[in-house]
Amino acid sequence: MQIVRTIFVLLGGYLIAVFVASICVTSGFLLGNFHGLASEPHFYPLKMYLVVVIISFINIAVTALPGFLLSIAASYISRQNSHWFFSSAGAITALIAIFLLNTISPSGTNQTTQILNGLWLALIIVSGSVGGFAYALWHRRLFHRA
Repeated sequence: MQIVRTIFVLLGGYLIAVFVASICVTSGFLLGNFHGLASEPHFYPLKMYLVVVIISFINIAVTALPGFLLSIAASYISRQNSHWFFSSAGAITALIAIFLLNTISPSGTNQTTQILNGLWLALIIVSGSVGGFAYALWHRRLFHRA
C-alpha cells in the first residue's frame, strides 16, 4: 500500500507542478500579446487562454519529465525535501526542458530561438521554480502529516 501512496504523491505532484508552470507560462505569454486579444469578441480571450494552457501543459509534461525524475532522485539520495530544494530543482528542470525542446524540435524552425530570448527564458525558469514550489507543498503535505 505504501508503494501506491508513493506513486500517487509523485504523479499527482508532477501533474500539479506542470499545471502551475503551464499557467505561469501561459499568463506571461498572453500578457505579452494581450493587445491583439483585447479587440476580440467576449469569450475569445478565455478560449485562447484555455487552448494555450492545454498546449503548454502537454509540452511541459513531455519535456520536464527527465528533469523531474532527476530531481526526485537527487531528493531521495540527499534526503532533501525543503521548499528551497524543490524550487531550485524546478528551475533546473526548466533549463533541462529548454535543452530538450531545442534538441527534439526540427532544425528549420524559428520557434525555439524565440523561446530563448531573455525575458522568455526568465519566464520559463521562474515558471519551473513556481512549479517546483507547488510540488514541494504537495509533497510536504502528503508525506509529512502530523
